[in-house]
Amino acid sequence: MKQDKLRFYYINQKYIDYLRKYDKKIATKNRPYLGIVFKNKNLIYLAPLYSAKEKHKEYFMNNTFFRIYDYYNNYIGLIRFSNMIPVPYFYIKEINFNFSNKLYQEYFYISKHTNQIIKKAKYTYFNYDKLKKICINFKKIEKIIN
Repeated sequence: MKQDKLRFYYINQKYIDYLRKYDKKIATKNRPYLGIVFKNKNLIYLAPLYSAKEKHKEYFMNNTFFRIYDYYNNYIGLIRFSNMIPVPYFYIKEINFNFSNKLYQEYFYISKHTNQIIKKAKYTYFNYDKLKKICINFKKIEKIIN
């Protein structure tokens, strides 16, 4: 199966609020998500983007996140696969990042590392039992929205 091009999306806030009733690990802020990192049946998985924070630099490298760097190798953001959520297509809206230098730099870096990002997303999803302390309960959320 050919991988779709990774893009930035916003997810309908009412949908996110609804899901948070079932899993508090789902991000609360209206933030950009990276998608499509993974497909399962009629659902697509999108992973939230987080702005760079000093505490992220201390995270031990693993498959549940991916750091993003700018052209000058400065840390600018993070993708969290442990917080990715399944979303029906009608709850997403693609982001036009032409006027955002930060999003463009993130996109540039992400596009060079697409295979690594997809591998980490799939690893996180398929190894939920090992990672459930830090992950959204993917199967529970899938059942709720199907």
